[in-house]
Amino acid sequence: YDVLIGEAPLRDAVVATAVPRLHIAASTMDLSGLELELGTTPGRAFRLRDAIAGLNNNVSPDSDYTYVLIDCPPSLNLLTVNAMAASDAILVPLQCEFFALEGLSQLLQTVEQVRSTLNPTLSIHGIVLTMFDSRNNLSNQVVADVRQFMGNKVYDTMIPRNVRISEAPSYGKPVLVYDLKCAGSDAYLKLATEVIQRERELRAHPVRACVHIAVEGFKAVADEFDRLPQQNGRSHSGHFVVVNMQLDPKGTAHIGGDDAHIGHVQPQRLGQLVAGVLVGHQIRV
Repeated sequence: YDVLIGEAPLRDAVVATAVPRLHIAASTMDLSGLELELGTTPGRAFRLRDAIAGLNNNVSPDSDYTYVLIDCPPSLNLLTVNAMAASDAILVPLQCEFFALEGLSQLLQTVEQVRSTLNPTLSIHGIVLTMFDSRNNLSNQVVADVRQFMGNKVYDTMIPRNVRISEAPSYGKPVLVYDLKCAGSDAYLKLATEVIQRERELRAHPVRACVHIAVEGFKAVADEFDRLPQQNGRSHSGHFVVVNMQLDPKGTAHIGGDDAHIGHVQPQRLGQLVAGVLVGHQIRV
């Protein structure tokens, strides 16, 4: 709270934990009134971004933070908007319940709004399915629907319902410290490995850039790209770049700027159209 109202730097709010090299800046109930207190204050959506920007200033290299993980409240308010404005990417935990799908739809709309107005580089790093129960038909249906809708944005690892995960907070411990060998801890360790692997892939292939797009049924551009025949003697077997490809609120796709514009298209055709632009086709829809 003190950090977001500008009365203290973020470094002063950070405390060590029992986990090596993991620190935390805890919140309090005072944050619940932050939105009313800031009101229409200019730059109120960037309070957290500005605080994080000074986190590594004037500190020794061994005190630098490599990653900042922002735990958001389960609501779309000023705190969540601050987190999105300050982030490079978001990780979405999604319960395997019916109403969670409604929340996901609203979240995607919010991400697009934040991207267009506050943080154009914001992307969805991945969606993790939680509280999964393989004995429940509804859980399996939610998993199938989310994977069909979001494709490879959904992590392979799913967090199962596990009583040890529920017990851990009552002891003031993360589940990995409370019970390392339970099914929940094992799932979170696998998830961490998957997140790290995805980070490595993003860092290792900066030219084969991320494609930022929110559209149902979108097939990977790389797959469509590789299927296209050689055009005009030009091979397209190498890496390629897609810059700022996204849908605006009217459902229009924009790729790389004014010289590559696609009007209203069917989602299942979008990958092929984008690939056509990349190999020099002139496409108008």
